[in-house]
Amino acid sequence: MTNIFDQLTDLAARASAGGEVFEDAVSIGTTARTNADLYRLALGELASTITARYGDANVARFAQAVGYEPRTVREWRQVTTFWGGLAACAERVTEAPVSYSHLRELARLDDFPAAVDLLERASDGGVERARTEARNPPTVRRARAAGGVPGLRGGDCTRR
Repeated sequence: MTNIFDQLTDLAARASAGGEVFEDAVSIGTTARTNADLYRLALGELASTITARYGDANVARFAQAVGYEPRTVREWRQVTTFWGGLAACAERVTEAPVSYSHLRELARLDDFPAAVDLLERASDGGVERARTEARNPPTVRRARAAGGVPGLRGGDCTRR
């Protein structure tokens, strides 16, 4: 398996030679987006581990050690924790069209069953739809009234 840099070099060479590269560019771009999402979530999972072992005050030290702002790493931790950890998040973001941004917007509800319900609907309409759905009180009330709802990938998402 080649790395992304090899893929980009190959794509650029084919494009310079007049070759058709659009579909390959979309494929590489989708993989890059998914990997970026997974890295954020992995750092959130690491921050959760640091918090559990050393306390929240050490998240800032961890964030600075890996080159990020503490508030950014705390956000990643909050999103990862809300959705049930790295494995649960990875399951959602590795299948488009759900991204980290969807998970972040809906985690702000702090209501897991409602967030899962809204995620199913918002994933078809992009992040802006997730943001709109999460800020629409009637939609949130309906989602909350539904209680535990089936998850995106067929699993039971009645966490908590």
